[in-house]
Amino acid sequence: MSMFARLFLLIGLVSSLSLGVVAGLLWRNSIELERQLRRENDEAGARVLQNGTRLLEANLSDTHLLIVRQKARTLESYFTNIADTLELEARLVRQFLSDNGSLSDAPPLFEGNELTKLVRAKPQLQKTLRAVQPYAMYDLSPGVPQQKVNNSLQRLRRLGAFFAHTQQTLPGCDSLYFGSAQGFILGYPGGKSFFKPTYDARRRPWYQQAVARPSGEIIWLVDTDRNGYLLWTCARTVTLPGASQTAGVAAIDANLLDVQSELFNVGSLSVSRAVLVDSEERVRIRAFYDQAGNDKNARPTFDNRDVQAKPPLAKVPGFSAIAAHIRANPTKNSGIFWDGKDSRKGMETADSVFIYSVVRFDTRAGQAQAKDNWHYIVQLPMKPLLAPLNSVTSEMRGATQGISQAIEVRTRKSAALVLGLIGATLLVALGVAYFAARATSRPLMQMAQVARGVGQGNLDQQAPETSGGEIGEMGRAINAMISGLRQRNLLQETFSRYTAPTVVQEILRRGGVQLGGVKSEATIFFSDLAGFTTLSEKLPPEELVALLNEYLDAMTKIIIASEGMLDKYIGDAILAFWGSPIAREDDAARACRAALDQRAQLRLLRDKWAKEGRPLLDMRIGIETGEVIVGDIGSELKLNYTVLGDTVNFASRLEAVNKIYGSHILIGERTRHLAGDAIEVRELDLLAVAGKSQPVRVYELLGMAGEMSLAQRNGYALYGQGLKAYRERQWDEAEEHIKLAQEALGADKACEVLLSRIQQCRVNPPPPNWDGTLILEHK
Repeated sequence: MSMFARLFLLIGLVSSLSLGVVAGLLWRNSIELERQLRRENDEAGARVLQNGTRLLEANLSDTHLLIVRQKARTLESYFTNIADTLELEARLVRQFLSDNGSLSDAPPLFEGNELTKLVRAKPQLQKTLRAVQPYAMYDLSPGVPQQKVNNSLQRLRRLGAFFAHTQQTLPGCDSLYFGSAQGFILGYPGGKSFFKPTYDARRRPWYQQAVARPSGEIIWLVDTDRNGYLLWTCARTVTLPGASQTAGVAAIDANLLDVQSELFNVGSLSVSRAVLVDSEERVRIRAFYDQAGNDKNARPTFDNRDVQAKPPLAKVPGFSAIAAHIRANPTKNSGIFWDGKDSRKGMETADSVFIYSVVRFDTRAGQAQAKDNWHYIVQLPMKPLLAPLNSVTSEMRGATQGISQAIEVRTRKSAALVLGLIGATLLVALGVAYFAARATSRPLMQMAQVARGVGQGNLDQQAPETSGGEIGEMGRAINAMISGLRQRNLLQETFSRYTAPTVVQEILRRGGVQLGGVKSEATIFFSDLAGFTTLSEKLPPEELVALLNEYLDAMTKIIIASEGMLDKYIGDAILAFWGSPIAREDDAARACRAALDQRAQLRLLRDKWAKEGRPLLDMRIGIETGEVIVGDIGSELKLNYTVLGDTVNFASRLEAVNKIYGSHILIGERTRHLAGDAIEVRELDLLAVAGKSQPVRVYELLGMAGEMSLAQRNGYALYGQGLKAYRERQWDEAEEHIKLAQEALGADKACEVLLSRIQQCRVNPPPPNWDGTLILEHK
């Protein structure tokens, strides 16, 4: 073999060895790079999910805790009303037993059997006696002679008017009565006797427990009536002035099922179980949901088997951990507790979540007043809460798998290509290997750096995109992921300032909204403060701003809680809307309920301001539904998601029209049609306003369905008859109906306005084509 042959052979062997080493190094580097990219991509996804979990936990905690707190305050007001009425009943009993006031006009007094016979003989009396006609009914305990107690009975018959009024006005009231130490019970059962001949009030738990407590202290207990039905009883002793012995016990019963329904009607929360616990950690009332909160339409089932036994909260299955948590935090009035493998980690390891708030029960005694802190606790299942997070998790996993597959395909193909080129020729192969490795590694390392930045929350970057190939696909996939995350964050940051977290989650679930202007039907809400301009001239700036901020904060929370969209503040005015970007069938009813809730919240604020010596604000509201333009509107420097259109202007006009009729909430004809039977209204007038070719009917919003009393319904019906007669030019008939409406409703400016128009029409009759329309020439 020639020297050149051996030289070339040696060169070939050395070249082969070099090629093998180079090929091995390239293959190892490709595998390590693939593993590094996979690891960093997985870590980035995990961090994004973790941050999303924390954000979702914070949003859900704030929203759900607010709902439970508001419910606790509602319950507190509910029970305080019963305690106040009981205190009044005790004072009346003490007064009537202590004096011989005139009995000439006192309501009638019936003995139980006598009243039963009277109703059986005249069944038509049942409707007039039941919680309408003032009277008092009594039954004597076995062995007590009539003459012994007749004097006390005659004095107490004056309670009949109080009994009838309380039955009509006190929410949840089932019956009122007074058990006398002399051996009789006097009350207002409403047309029939429910006491058996052997009944003795002095032997009943409500009587004995009240007598056993300090004089004047209020007790709350569950008791049974004559038929074994459970009642929620509030009772206290009555002691006459200068007497050392108890004269008897005054009590009020509320139907336990009504109380339980009030306790556990928690709106849209998917509640599994709920309990009311007294200050000694005893369960007074509890309920559970048949479908464990998975069905929003599931109705609560109330567990009354051991309600009188009052079991400790720690003994109720599943509630031992929350009992220990509340006991360990005695100064907290409300809070959220995640119950699971490790409650310190929050919702990540929780099986369920407990939300609780203090309900202060009135236990006043004499002139002193004490509050007994009970706890209202609801248990929520984790599955509905975690549904949005699971959706995000699924999307992230899909994106991660796609990126990992792109990395694997490209690295393997690149390594094979490099090996093939190196085998062709040593010099060319070395050059190609060098440049190929460099060209392959640089974009992949840049993508790895981008992935690390995404994991740290930096979305203001972009992965390099080549002209084609798998690395280009991988770069475009990473950029698509960054764009999706950036859009999701933008939507969440934008809409979280305007509306409820549940609406934001629904927008994200649907894939976002069109931010440009679009036409849609929406319900517009416009409110303004009465006399605020005058007030602003009198108050110091810092006090004015503090008062306005407290008002706007309370009103905005109600709008967001009803899943409305806050548009803007215009000084002391508020513009909000329902129906975009998420439309619901009950948007009009939601807007009406929000307006009524704001009026109720303002009354609470006015009570607070009155105690603080601060000015009292009043508000007017206008609501209308129609076609509007919704979208991002503004300049390049600042954009706002807002609403424009004639419907917005008309809602503003309705707010101002309240001044004419002395009303607080006016709604338009379209809103009235869409809300339907969910609301109570009365038609006020037919208005012709600028910008409208046809007159528009306007309505005063009186309340949600079922919130008006019978007397109010009759009064508003008379007003409607008067308005109809007025439009038909029947002046005398219209005047008669309106005056009857005034008698039923009391002071009512709308009635005064219509009576004034009737007088004007008598003096200056309207033209033949007149249809009763009021023309508004200015706002």
